Amino acid sequence: MNNELLWTPFLDKQKNTSLYKFIEHINFNHKMEIDNFESLHKWSVDFRSYFWEEVWNFFNIIGEKGKQPYLSPENSLPGTKFFPNGKLNYAENMLKKNDNDIAITFWSEDKIKKKLSWYELKNQVAAVANYFKKKGIKKGDRIAAYLPNVPETIIVMLASSSIGAVFSSASPDFGVEGVLDRFGQIEPQILITTDGYNFNGKEINITEKVEKVVNLLPTVKDIILVPLLNTIEVYSSNKVILYQELLKSYKSDRLDFVKLKLDHPLYIMFSSGTTGKPKCIVHSAGGVLLKHLVEVGLHSNAGEKKKFFYFTTCGWMMWNWLVSSLMLNSTVCLYDGSPFYPNSDILWRYAEEEKFHFFGTSAKYIDALSKFKNKIFEKFELENLETIGSTGSPLVHESFDYVYKNIKKDIHLASLSGGTDIVGCFVGGNPISPVYRGEIQGPILGMDVHVFDENGNSITNKQGELVCIKSFPTMPIKFWKDNGEKYHKAYFDKYKNVWNHGDYILKN
Repeated sequence: MNNELLWTPFLDKQKNTSLYKFIEHINFNHKMEIDNFESLHKWSVDFRSYFWEEVWNFFNIIGEKGKQPYLSPENSLPGTKFFPNGKLNYAENMLKKNDNDIAITFWSEDKIKKKLSWYELKNQVAAVANYFKKKGIKKGDRIAAYLPNVPETIIVMLASSSIGAVFSSASPDFGVEGVLDRFGQIEPQILITTDGYNFNGKEINITEKVEKVVNLLPTVKDIILVPLLNTIEVYSSNKVILYQELLKSYKSDRLDFVKLKLDHPLYIMFSSGTTGKPKCIVHSAGGVLLKHLVEVGLHSNAGEKKKFFYFTTCGWMMWNWLVSSLMLNSTVCLYDGSPFYPNSDILWRYAEEEKFHFFGTSAKYIDALSKFKNKIFEKFELENLETIGSTGSPLVHESFDYVYKNIKKDIHLASLSGGTDIVGCFVGGNPISPVYRGEIQGPILGMDVHVFDENGNSITNKQGELVCIKSFPTMPIKFWKDNGEKYHKAYFDKYKNVWNHGDYILKN
């Protein structure tokens, strides 16, 4: 039995979504008559090769599909390669625009506000990529960022992926041991870091932490410093170059993109590390591109002139997810600091000023807002806001009530569930289906999600294990320095040839 219906998108609203246009695209090209999300989802998992090819076509991915088959071997889990004969570059697909429209906005609490145009973004990426090349960085080398959620973190990631280097990030609130547990395993050659950050109205200086990290990472040959507190005299090493100095000294008119196989590494991300050192999860450039086009483009309706925000740090996978909205020509809206400083209105003031279309956050944040009894709709004009995304933990029934009563009545509330392991979601929202109280709307396109009991039977209306029974693009390529044993144990030990995620779920 369904919970209370809270929101239904009218047809005119549905027609304005990328998802609706994608259905029209599929119907036209495949002589289909799909008219709802459930039918589209069924087609996406029954005809996966067609589905992923049409994702490529619909979003005009820059690259070469290569000759067929586009999934090989199609029914292997794990082991399927997506577009195995194709080539692309993730950064090239992120930097299609080159004009004076705003690519990135940034707020650091109430201290710093910045905007970066697509033209400026591209120029800075070109300079950093040039610096990497001059320092001898090549395909497969690791670049690590120990940075807050600032525009420079995105720039470094794009510069890294443009030349085929592998990017990894950690948030500056991590302690020395936490950073070494991560970066020590992947042996980066260049570290990008800062002198500190703002949190809760205070300046948090991390220069001592950084010096310890650098001294204990022998592979780091060069350091780029992005000073936010201007305490740069602390760093006296000749390894260090200031970011602004780099932009001047390595300015370049050329930004070349190395075309790579789709399974070339893009990021190394880390599990939480609750038992032993964190797992180093290697994600592919093509996999992230394909999956995020579906989740950010179709499920979340990113597109030209849209403003996309997620409250996250660079240590959480939602940072990687948010940044991918650039490939849809959307503006990425970054925030660094406490979401409650100087008060619990700060993020909504940002949303009003920048006219957000998508506001993403954690279930915990929504719960905290409800405890403050904050009536957002009385204070802020959120006319442009289409979707509120929530993840990190289940969104409780009362939080659904709070959003519709106190933030906005006509809003698509999308509760998402996935993980760092897949740098994306198994289940989540979609803008053409109704929202019910306390429920996630359904599976993500291309994800053949089931609930299994102990014996591996697919069940409904009973709690069981969240599993995916067919391959998808963001299955990790591997764990760093693992022969496949840890990888298999993490996901495939319980049910043969079935991805078992380790989450409990009920499907009605």
